[in-house]
Amino acid sequence: MVLFHYSNDPKYQLLENPSKRCKFVAHSWAVFGLVVLCICIAFISLIILCGQIKQTEHKAETLDFVLFGPKREISDIVRFSEYRALTYALANKSDVNDNIQSYTSNESVETYQHIPLNYKLICYYVIPSRSSSQDRLYPSKIDPFLCTHIIIFFASLNDSIINFSDFELMESMIKLKLKNSNLKLLLSVVSFSASEDHFAQMISTVNNRQRFIESALQLLKRYSLDGIDLDWEFPAWPPNKDIKQKDQFVQLLKEMRYAFGNKYLLSVAVAAPITIVERSYDIPKLALYVDFINIMCYDYHSFVWYLPLTGPNAPLYSDVNDKGYQKTLNTNYTVHLWLKNGMPKNKIMVGMPTYGHSWTLLDPQNNGFNALAENFGSIGEKGFISYRDTCKFINSSGTAEVFNGNMRVPYAYKQREWFSYDNFKSLSYKAEYVTEMGVAGAMIFSLNHDDPEGLICGSTPFPLVSRIKAVLEDNDL
Repeated sequence: MVLFHYSNDPKYQLLENPSKRCKFVAHSWAVFGLVVLCICIAFISLIILCGQIKQTEHKAETLDFVLFGPKREISDIVRFSEYRALTYALANKSDVNDNIQSYTSNESVETYQHIPLNYKLICYYVIPSRSSSQDRLYPSKIDPFLCTHIIIFFASLNDSIINFSDFELMESMIKLKLKNSNLKLLLSVVSFSASEDHFAQMISTVNNRQRFIESALQLLKRYSLDGIDLDWEFPAWPPNKDIKQKDQFVQLLKEMRYAFGNKYLLSVAVAAPITIVERSYDIPKLALYVDFINIMCYDYHSFVWYLPLTGPNAPLYSDVNDKGYQKTLNTNYTVHLWLKNGMPKNKIMVGMPTYGHSWTLLDPQNNGFNALAENFGSIGEKGFISYRDTCKFINSSGTAEVFNGNMRVPYAYKQREWFSYDNFKSLSYKAEYVTEMGVAGAMIFSLNHDDPEGLICGSTPFPLVSRIKAVLEDNDL
């Protein structure tokens, strides 16, 4: 008897396995097709969404144009000023000795009388190609007798050579000297660390420094200029930068002085915050080689997201409520800091701004100093406001203006808009401070941010700078 044992027959396996593989492949292709379809749908949806966003942005821009006029471009000077303001603000976060010496108003002067000197009035002038359309100022509008020195702002560096291409404008500036032979013209060379730091590269080697100095001499001779102003913001700063830059900067000044002799002027724009000053500058050595320094006594307060509080742009003194590091954020402290560390009085120019800052208040009922803010103000560029902007604002209905007697500066507010700025009164105090201290003079930043034609603020051309000049020259104070 034959017994049959049923088992899987190999021939059936040959037929069955391919069938399973086919089903698996078909299933895989189906999944793959589904994934591709989903990706395509997502991509098409994204294109449609981007189109809708662009249409919305265009509609919003159109509405903004109708309501507020043409949108302001962000100019070179605003980018540069914004970087300095942010640098000052970040310096406020750095470690500072808690034992801070306080310079009160009673310690601010030595004689309490006007010291009769031939005070210098140094005015920065921002060239049109670096300015916004609202702040554009042409040489023909500048009074050649208003300032003793005009610093043309600004040239840049490229491969250790000064880069300046506004030659026609330079020729127009030189014509001012034909009207006033005593006027001094300097060219400011600028570098700041938010961009590629060309100054750091230039000072790093002897050859690079010589290339720079030779290019400076060529420009000075070509245009019959009177000197060079260096605005490096800032040597060896922030603290992660090479501390050797501090000494290299001094070496540059030494070599420039040797090349310039007494024929050309050499000035430096320098920082105000104590944390930057102590790290960036060897002050006694700077004093050996520069004709004068321009202390940037402004941007002590501006809107920053991590410290969103209102504050004075350029206070003369501290407030009675200031504590710790806050007591250093004023012109009087800064001037004494530079004096104490070895800068002679006859080389100090006290910086004064013609511009201010704006904030958007979080609560319109909380509208004094140290009030919470949520952003820059809606007026100006990135919170920077010209004196013309200020005049329009304070003359509008509903604006309240307050003058702080301790800090000698005003502020103004209307609903959620908040301004810190300088006016006739505050700049008169600052100019009197210069004459009481007996320092070399005042520095203005800038002619552009004043009211050059006197059409908006209802006064003479350059009303703020003219006021400073009048006080400096008044020996009867």
